[in-house]
Amino acid sequence: NENAQSGKRRGMKKVIYKILVWLYNAYSIGGDIKTGCKIIKGVSGIDACGYVSKEVIKSLIKSGIRKKFNVVRYVEKLTCPYPPNSQQCNAPPYAYWRTEIEAT
Repeated sequence: NENAQSGKRRGMKKVIYKILVWLYNAYSIGGDIKTGCKIIKGVSGIDACGYVSKEVIKSLIKSGIRKKFNVVRYVEKLTCPYPPNSQQCNAPPYAYWRTEIEAT
C-alpha cells in the first residue's frame, strides 16, 4: 500500500510539474509571444498563475517547509495601439495581473 501511495504521489508531482511548465512557457500565437498564463488570462479572465502560486504557498506552509512569504502583485502593461489610459489598454491582452512570490 505504501508503495502504491508513493507511486501515486510521484505521478501527481509529474502532472503538476508539466502543468507548471506549460503555464510559464512562452508560445508564439499569431505572431505574438504569450505565456500559458497570458493565454488563460486573455481567454477567460482568470489569473491561473496567481491561483497556482497561492496553492503552492498554502502547501509549503502546511508542510512546514516555509513559514513566511512576500507576495507582490502588480499590473503589467504591454504595448497598446489605443490611448495609454483607455479601457482597452487596461484590460487583457494589453494589461494583466502579475504575481511574484519571495520566500523569506
